[in-house]
Amino acid sequence: MPAEGRNYDNLIEALVGPPGDTYTPEIYRRWVAVSAIAGAMGRRTWYSFMNHEKSSDVYRLFPCNYICLIGEPATGKSVSLIVPYKRVYKGLSVNPQISKENWVESWKAFNLKRPVFVLNARISAEQLAILHKRCEHSVPELGGIEDELYLETPLNLVTSEFGTLMHKFNDAMQIYLTESWDGEDHLYTMKNSSAVHVKNPAMNWISCATPQQFVKYMPEDAGEQGLLSRMILVYWPGQGQVDDTEFYVQTDAEIDMMREDLARVSRLLGPFWWESEDFYQNVFRKWVQTKGHGTAPTDPKLAQYVSRRKNHLVKLCMCIRAAKDDSMVMTAEDFREAVQLLTFTERNMPLALQLFGMSDVGRISLELSNAVQDKGRVTFDAFHRMMLERVHSAAECTTLHKAMQDARLVKTESGMIVSDIGANPNRIINPEEERFDVRES
Repeated sequence: MPAEGRNYDNLIEALVGPPGDTYTPEIYRRWVAVSAIAGAMGRRTWYSFMNHEKSSDVYRLFPCNYICLIGEPATGKSVSLIVPYKRVYKGLSVNPQISKENWVESWKAFNLKRPVFVLNARISAEQLAILHKRCEHSVPELGGIEDELYLETPLNLVTSEFGTLMHKFNDAMQIYLTESWDGEDHLYTMKNSSAVHVKNPAMNWISCATPQQFVKYMPEDAGEQGLLSRMILVYWPGQGQVDDTEFYVQTDAEIDMMREDLARVSRLLGPFWWESEDFYQNVFRKWVQTKGHGTAPTDPKLAQYVSRRKNHLVKLCMCIRAAKDDSMVMTAEDFREAVQLLTFTERNMPLALQLFGMSDVGRISLELSNAVQDKGRVTFDAFHRMMLERVHSAAECTTLHKAMQDARLVKTESGMIVSDIGANPNRIINPEEERFDVRES
């Protein structure tokens, strides 16, 4: 039964669509729904990590997320963005590239005092800072400090092709995104030496990449620098289109009802709370102190992510609660659903990063090993052609083949190239096992 003022009892489930939709992976659609809800709230809602002895804020955490859908080509990454960001957001959103005097103010029909800002463009860090600054506005409903109104600078950044925003050697973009996730003011110095001061940012970023694109365009020091730990990497291990026959298309009436509920989410103001102090102390804090009761990822590349894991969980809890009603009181059920989705997603995060930070030889060796294992066995000529597609010269093939044999990735058997590692420990799990169901315990 939907809560008062809502059309759906859970907007996330409405945006995800029915289980029978197999055109895109459900795990993609679920995280895009979370992203859309987070982006609708901006910086007007938050969770306060408290000093419980003094009952004061230590810091505020905002619901915005950095989510990257990672998978092979044609696995439905960008298609998953269509319903929330192209259909439901239509009527609520404004592109900051459009000057204010040319805005179509349809969002006012939903009792919004400000639009949701959405940007999908190939831009530099400098251009991003300029456009982000255009999104700044006051929120008088939240008061202010010393007669200065509460300000926020929210932006939904939609990157359907990872390389249109990120570049391996673009430190400026990396730093800008990192500071925006933290909600810290950013002073960006332009090429002409002028400066853009972005105050109280609330950046919500959804992006899509193949594993190869992610490695190619993500700066190599993103792990140490911190951007990587601020991202939720949603990896789906399938190959090609999931199923091009079962594509559920929501009706215009359904989209209208979702838009009304999302507008309701966008009108939320103030802090989220746990349902009780007892729950905070005996459930949430214990989960944090025990690293999720031992469920935290152990891959070294995710060490910094684990240090921010509680933040990712709380952000997810806020979105799950906002999808259901206006109470802003996070329950044990919200917590359970958030833990379930996060731990389910974390299983494949190491696979999304297995090529990250590798040398070219290591990366190519792993790609070839997986390709051979997929096929079972290949002829030497076919294997040689596969190597030639990935190296600069034929002379490198001999060295690469020997390195793979020495590492026991492949071997020769009856004149054929076969895998030498049985069940490759780095190999993706069966995509048939990758169905997420929030109803399952």
